[in-house]
Amino acid sequence: MAGDEDETGVDRQAADGIKEARRRGAKRIRIYADDGFSAFKRRVVRPRFEDLLADLADDRLPGGVVAWRAERLARQPSDAERLLDALRADEDDPRTTAYTIADGVDTSTEAGKFVFRQLVQFGRWESKAIGQRVARAARARSEQGRFHGGPPAFGHRDGTAWREVEPREADAIRGAAERILAGEGVRSILRDWTARGLVTRRGKPWQHAAWRKMIISARMAGLRVSHGVESSGVDPEGRPWIGQILDDETWRAVKRVLEDPARRPQNPGGQARHLLTGVMRCGVCFGPLRAKGNAGHKNGQGYWTYGCVKDWSHPTACGRVWIKGSPSDEYIEGVVVAALSDSAVVAALSKGIGGQPADPDVDEEAELHTALLEIRERIVAAEVAWMRGPAVLEAELGISPEGYRRWRAGAIGERDELERRFARLVRGRAVVRAVADPEQFWAEATLETRRDVIRAVCPEIVVRQAASVPEFPQRWDRRRIAITFAG
Repeated sequence: MAGDEDETGVDRQAADGIKEARRRGAKRIRIYADDGFSAFKRRVVRPRFEDLLADLADDRLPGGVVAWRAERLARQPSDAERLLDALRADEDDPRTTAYTIADGVDTSTEAGKFVFRQLVQFGRWESKAIGQRVARAARARSEQGRFHGGPPAFGHRDGTAWREVEPREADAIRGAAERILAGEGVRSILRDWTARGLVTRRGKPWQHAAWRKMIISARMAGLRVSHGVESSGVDPEGRPWIGQILDDETWRAVKRVLEDPARRPQNPGGQARHLLTGVMRCGVCFGPLRAKGNAGHKNGQGYWTYGCVKDWSHPTACGRVWIKGSPSDEYIEGVVVAALSDSAVVAALSKGIGGQPADPDVDEEAELHTALLEIRERIVAAEVAWMRGPAVLEAELGISPEGYRRWRAGAIGERDELERRFARLVRGRAVVRAVADPEQFWAEATLETRRDVIRAVCPEIVVRQAASVPEFPQRWDRRRIAITFAG
């Protein structure tokens, strides 16, 4: 007996199927029920339906298949054909057939197969029609400013008729908006939220993308966006559908700051948590290798690799180079510590890093840090002034509305250059300490400081492609790693 959810309920379908199977003389009955899996969606895999096909292929169901209706078995023509192929029944050899209770279909005949295919097509059309009607009804309610259902999201709770503000969560959102406009990063805010026990409605810590989507959503300002159209979120009688958390000006300012393409970091994963992330390069496409966990029964807990990971943030990665993580870290650490005692490498490092002296001046580092803070504050202040209006921008900062974009591009360029110079100074200071006592330095250095020294000693580390496919090699080979030393 096979089926999935229906308006009659899975349990009642199963009971009717068992009764029909016994009426047809079945001695042993096996139930296949994919409760909660849609047969309409093309990419959904129904585990029990796949089990049914496998059992039919292995002749473990000699008696036949009973279903409530044809569309309970399949709503995709491809699934219908897979089932008919697995049944292998015809009028001359009705070994395994399918019967449907409500439709009266018997696939042992060609007519029955034809009717079965037509019912599957009709069920698919009916599902699409229902989906279109539901979507159109939701759109109509949205256009009328009416609430269209669903559980309350973070910051709101169910009121007597509409969504109202949840005080504790709303206060946290308002505080976070102020911190964003003051120039604080999202990750810093998320660390604070986690420490305060502010979690999602599912009880899990907030992730960057979900939190960003939440705070820039139109509901923060008591608005709604439907099919790209922003509305005030009130019904014809003027009743708001949801309570306002952020005033319109603040919400739009936060939205503009967080949607600014210039805010997207070069490393979307945030600060590196592994020694060689972004330091080693792919030997095929020369893209950065990133750490990726691959723990499991085969590899054991704690197993991870460096790989040329191809995803939305790295679409140009080839995805063809992978190498075990822990042995790579140990090998590069040993190579770098040994190189810091090599006279030729030390001589090359003593000439300076990126045009900076090997022993950077403390005063210059402090000056650069102060300049960085100032330019960041100016950029944020200009963003806030721009949100308040072009007139405010010109009155408070002396920047004309026509020249704002040009000014902002120049300010961001200045900020980036200061960040590069500051990074070179910090890296130079770390190298000086490392050369003085390599082993002691390495034992006490932080992860980021070690990464700085590795970049200075080994400007280029390339991992060649492994001979094995797929490239999750169990045996690590140091000959795949090509290192170019400073000088």
